[in-house]
Amino acid sequence: MKRLSDDLQKEIEANRVRQSELETLILTLKETVEAKRSYILSEQAISKEMVSAQSKIKPGKTSTKINAVISEKKKFIIVERNLVDDLNDSIQAIKKLVTELTKKTQTIENIVERFNRPTAQVDIAAMRNALENASNDVVFYEKKIVSIRDRIDHALENKKLGLQNTTPSKPRNDDLKKSEKDTSPFGFLASLFSRK
Repeated sequence: MKRLSDDLQKEIEANRVRQSELETLILTLKETVEAKRSYILSEQAISKEMVSAQSKIKPGKTSTKINAVISEKKKFIIVERNLVDDLNDSIQAIKKLVTELTKKTQTIENIVERFNRPTAQVDIAAMRNALENASNDVVFYEKKIVSIRDRIDHALENKKLGLQNTTPSKPRNDDLKKSEKDTSPFGFLASLFSRK
């Protein structure tokens, strides 16, 4: 019974680490979203200035070039807005995971607390069940994190494609299968936004 209690305590600690990593990721994504929003506002202001300048220029090559640049800027702004929307969706999905993880951790903590009471009747089946559920939850949360990472990767790929004047695509099945093989979903936290 002591071993079960120790295993559950280890699972509680592991869940706290996972929760901390997820909360750090939420903060990183929020900072990224805010930076992107500021950048979008800046690009919109530049675009407006260009439209104003274009209206003062006689039709011709220069006006046509400015019009092309304005058109590209508008496409770029749309791509950036789509990326912000995808990042916000990811933030909400991660918040939901944190809430679920917190509830699961509290359930395990309650079982361990009952075990540690001197007068408590120990329900070994409940302890084993909690440990088994915790083990299954790890797999579930890892798959969710991989899914969220894939969503962010796809959003970044769509941005890249959008900037190359290509229509963004849906994730391909082979991309999704490849990501399911990833066994360290939390490892991408540090490197996620170091990519361009």
